[in-house]
Amino acid sequence: MEAFAPHPPEWTAAAVHATAFCCPKCGASCTEAREVWINRRSPVYTEFNRRKWQEFYRCQCGGAWWAWSSDRPHPNLHTAMRVAMRVQMRARLMMIFSRISGVKHSVPKSLLNLFIVNCKEDIRSCLPSA
Repeated sequence: MEAFAPHPPEWTAAAVHATAFCCPKCGASCTEAREVWINRRSPVYTEFNRRKWQEFYRCQCGGAWWAWSSDRPHPNLHTAMRVAMRVQMRARLMMIFSRISGVKHSVPKSLLNLFIVNCKEDIRSCLPSA
């Protein structure tokens, strides 16, 4: 079956909506599916005028499921999360450093790195509690 065929295959009629982007029956990812069909004839528009499609998957376990294309996880999710956490940590440390040093403007990166290296306590204990 062609993933971009104009008409849906019969197995899509029994597909269930998966809230997580994996098979609700066995938990397999979409890359392990035996067959795929994307409903490109009926896109849905989001509030920001972006299109999303229904992606149908026939799993190796025999289950059929579908999910929105916009729900597909980022391929480098772990890398993206690490980068976001690093940026957030640096912003918090800049805030702490500016409070300690009294510097109100942007803190030079080299000075901030020196502060991080010389911080005697665990970085987590330096952060304000939530």
